[in-house]
Amino acid sequence: EALGRAARAAQGLANRYVGDLLIVGHGITVAGAMLGLVPDAERTMYGFCALVKVARYGDEWRLELNGDTSHVTNPQGEVRYG
Repeated sequence: EALGRAARAAQGLANRYVGDLLIVGHGITVAGAMLGLVPDAERTMYGFCALVKVARYGDEWRLELNGDTSHVTNPQGEVRYG
């Protein structure tokens, strides 16, 4: 349910605003937002402080980062969703 709500919220924001969006949240909300914009994206496990980057190219959204933790010195673990 939370995954679907986050997906719909991200779609609504993307439809309403032009340009970049920054969506910050916990694993399930960020995962849902990512799936709302890139529905066929591979589901993954996210570590704490993981980055997900979805970029708009015209009418298409592309996943550019999916759970990247290269900026974290000592990763704490992973959280599975969906």
